[in-house]
Amino acid sequence: MRFRQADGTIDVAAFEHATRLWTIVLEISVMMAQYPSRTIAELSYRYRTLGLGYANLGALLMSSGLGYDSASGRAIAGAITAVMTGAAYATSAEMAGMMGRSRLHRQSRRHAARDPQPSPRRPWRDRGYESLAIVPLPLDMANCPDAPLVEAAKRAGTAL
Repeated sequence: MRFRQADGTIDVAAFEHATRLWTIVLEISVMMAQYPSRTIAELSYRYRTLGLGYANLGALLMSSGLGYDSASGRAIAGAITAVMTGAAYATSAEMAGMMGRSRLHRQSRRHAARDPQPSPRRPWRDRGYESLAIVPLPLDMANCPDAPLVEAAKRAGTAL
């Protein structure tokens, strides 16, 4: 809600900035935190998992007059998620350039580099999704009522 402007659109620049700041905070917390066991500490540092997320998505949808399970509600949630993911990944990559990559970077990069030709009948096939019970959906740009947010989501996706 903090990033919702008077016209109902999202202040993308402010949202991206806040995402960058929180990603930096979380990256630092991985290095500086005290963990309950050596194993948890080692795994946290090795994987550098960050707990970045969002709150008030429901309030944003309600204030916009959109249902949680409406096409437009899902499209806004998807676009916000794409922008947050892109900004967080870009920030993590910048930090890795300064601090060094995580030990698992090569493995992650190998998985991210896969670009197979999907089957026309099953576009998710051969993309690593075959074992998922619920297949990820692409961003529904046509149903997102916030055009600048859609543009930012597209930029974020191409930056990954």
